[in-house]
Amino acid sequence: MTEIFGTHLFFLFSKFFRQFRSLPSFSERLLCPQALPNIGLRPKTLENLLSGRIIGKIFWKREVAKEMKNFKGFCFFLFLLLGLKTLAIGQEEIIVRGNCKENNVKISALAKNNGLVLRNLVVDLPLPLNSMEQEITNIRKNGGKEVNEKSFSYIMFDYIGKTLQKAGSEIESYIQFTAKTYDIFVDFSKIKNIVPYDVNSEIYLKYASKSNLPIIDKDNPEIAKIAGEISKINPDILNYAKACYEYVASKFRYLNPNTGLHPLSELMKAGGGDCGNLSSIYISLLRHRGIPARHVVSLRADGTFHVWAEFYLEKIGWIPVDVTFKNLDNSGDYFGKLTGKNSGIIVNRDINLKLFCENGKKCQVPLFQNFAYWYWFTSGKGKVDIEYSIKKIN
Repeated sequence: MTEIFGTHLFFLFSKFFRQFRSLPSFSERLLCPQALPNIGLRPKTLENLLSGRIIGKIFWKREVAKEMKNFKGFCFFLFLLLGLKTLAIGQEEIIVRGNCKENNVKISALAKNNGLVLRNLVVDLPLPLNSMEQEITNIRKNGGKEVNEKSFSYIMFDYIGKTLQKAGSEIESYIQFTAKTYDIFVDFSKIKNIVPYDVNSEIYLKYASKSNLPIIDKDNPEIAKIAGEISKINPDILNYAKACYEYVASKFRYLNPNTGLHPLSELMKAGGGDCGNLSSIYISLLRHRGIPARHVVSLRADGTFHVWAEFYLEKIGWIPVDVTFKNLDNSGDYFGKLTGKNSGIIVNRDINLKLFCENGKKCQVPLFQNFAYWYWFTSGKGKVDIEYSIKKIN
């Protein structure tokens, strides 16, 4: 009985502590009073965390009451409570949340049939997910099916048959949600040592050891040359990552905005690209060194879009890096910092995503930032156009 109780309580402790680490600080709650994750905590419980009352609410009522007759189990519970208080007081946060901003947003794709007899139309809209940078609530949609992949989600609108069959007809697909976005700051002074990467981990295998050709190419000859020169001066991982950020921001130009992601070889030849493409150069440099890195894809409530990069430190987490804003604002600091100026509502954290398009088939989309669509027709001359919009709503 004691062994079962101890194992059970250890599992609960692990689960709660993971949630506790993601709680906003008291100062964050002052900036955004509703900034509490959805784990059943009332607003005033944050002040009560170290008093132990919250432990009673979560553990005693739901899980522990059955076992409290066991004296050894009771002692273990008290030890657990005291240990949690010690961990909470001694835990140093390296990646922290700051100011909060809230927007009610509607993203819409209006499909217009211009001259075809359609057999089928599929429209996919990205669905923002909860993360440290944001909380997404009050999700509404006008139909469609939610598809949850391992690292991203979206709504698939599948219009089969006569919905848009007639030329000149149109149909709207939309998602509405409330987004609370937070500033993110990395306190590098609290990083005492860099833990070696677990080269067999899922993160390392996906984001460090492979290229994502042709957009990310860690073995590109020019990338290899630049990485070698920077590594000689900056053998440390963190210094190398920052030196690459400064190099890309100063040596490449902001070019060809809103033209999609291009092969890395084209970017090196052109001498730059827009936010997503400058991020590709940075990510390629980090992956060449064996540092996990990836794109962060976002949209904004004002109707604009942005992409930045992030790299991974073992046992610490993902560090945001914005080479584009550093390029545009050389005096600014965008290494380990996200603010309302250079952030957005994150819709996914990768490129070349595979989405359902028809009859269980998946189609690859290089940059899934606003929408993706496919259509099939039996006759006619023309095409299906999409009128896309992002709006703030009351």
